[in-house]
Amino acid sequence: MSRALWSLLLSLLFLAPSPTQAQDYRSLWREGLYQQALLVLEEQLDQYRGTGLFTRYAEYADLLAHVGRHDEAIALLQTITASYPLPSFAARLAHRYHYRGRRDEYQELLAQTARQIETLRGYRLDREEQLAIVRLLDMRGEDPQTILRQCERLASAHPDYARVRVAAGRRPGVGAPNRRPAVRLR
Repeated sequence: MSRALWSLLLSLLFLAPSPTQAQDYRSLWREGLYQQALLVLEEQLDQYRGTGLFTRYAEYADLLAHVGRHDEAIALLQTITASYPLPSFAARLAHRYHYRGRRDEYQELLAQTARQIETLRGYRLDREEQLAIVRLLDMRGEDPQTILRQCERLASAHPDYARVRVAAGRRPGVGAPNRRPAVRLR
């Protein structure tokens, strides 16, 4: 390889943006590049301060689970849930307990969230937290009508939110329910 070509190649390599610069961890995650997303998020967590910190750590726990580090994900989610007990964090932790076969902890967490959901009924929650309540109701094995009522409340508060309409068994933009309601949410 000629010296000029080698020099050009090296300059392109050093001028090309790193994955951290070119993409944030969420785009890497969407592309299925979990390990790279995890590394980028680790870098960002060291520098990040703000209101979304717990959400970032919960996403970090999700990425840990995606790369097979389930026990680390559970430990992190336990810390988050103890410090900031929102339904979205509890739903993530319950999912991890269930996945790892930790039945007693799973059942105990679902019992705790049942009390928490009752306490939160009087508060205005954002749509992600309300959707997490739907997931928790489903995990607890609640009556499908109870789950659908929660979905309908959420759909009426956020009529443009397609994920709720799918959870309630309705196609976006269509008023009639489908045959089988889909309450399994990501």
